[in-house]
Amino acid sequence: MKYSAKQYAQALYDSLKEDEKELVFKNFYALLIRNNDLKLINKIIEKIEEIDKEERGVVEVEVSSVKKLEGETIEKLRKLIGKKAEIYEKIDPSLIGGLKIQIGDLLIDGTLKARLNKLRRSLI
Repeated sequence: MKYSAKQYAQALYDSLKEDEKELVFKNFYALLIRNNDLKLINKIIEKIEEIDKEERGVVEVEVSSVKKLEGETIEKLRKLIGKKAEIYEKIDPSLIGGLKIQIGDLLIDGTLKARLNKLRRSLI
């Protein structure tokens, strides 16, 4: 049976709650080699990070703006989201103004560029 990176990650994450972490890592590594799945190690690490954030109730938020946001704005976003938020800023001068916020699959595009494109489409 073939296992996915997420299945490996969940098993390792659950195992790491135990006391014998070094033994768990050695056994896990041996399992990956035995199953010829060592190539999945980077994907497994990514999935472990996702599982850990989910367990802790952390949400990743990417905020795009024309310039770096002030601390006050970041705190308002954190309160608005209502969960533990890891906010990553992305500077994009092409947005002209406003914010674009990505929370998982949800995209909130409040940029001037998006509004101008919408206006242009409605006029054509």
